[in-house]
Amino acid sequence: MTDTYLAQAVEAANDLSTYDTNVKFLLADKQILARVLKYAVQEFKDMTIEDIMDSIGDDIDVGTKPLDAGLSNIGRVNATNTEDNIPGEGKIFFDIRFTAYHKETEMKFLINLEAQKSSKPSKLGYHLENRIVFYLARMISAQKQTEFYHSDYDNLKKVRSIWICMDNS
Repeated sequence: MTDTYLAQAVEAANDLSTYDTNVKFLLADKQILARVLKYAVQEFKDMTIEDIMDSIGDDIDVGTKPLDAGLSNIGRVNATNTEDNIPGEGKIFFDIRFTAYHKETEMKFLINLEAQKSSKPSKLGYHLENRIVFYLARMISAQKQTEFYHSDYDNLKKVRSIWICMDNS
């Protein structure tokens, strides 16, 4: 019997499911997320892996299936939606979204982790940097009525979008 989520995810990766889904579930393990935060987010670099794991919320959502627009806050507590749908702007799916809390500074971070097969414009048909900026903008604007209300923009939470590109050449 497999004891940990990570062991189960690795075991499931041997099944016939898709590469994209397997990568997302492997990356969504708190052990992996803690290491990503330690080396990719400045505020977490001096923390131990165990402390970072404790700082990661239980709201790790993996974007393997869409959620209906307008229903993301119904029936869920402390959860992050992997879908962002704005009329006229289209729908995007975040691979992995979660929150992390920096206890010393009492800051809340909204984190998006994306697994990308390629970073090359010739393969993607666009420059990845533009997509990253778009995702960050959506993460910021989506905070209204969830992280802050009315005009209380001082309650905006920090956002980070981390992209792991598999073609490092």
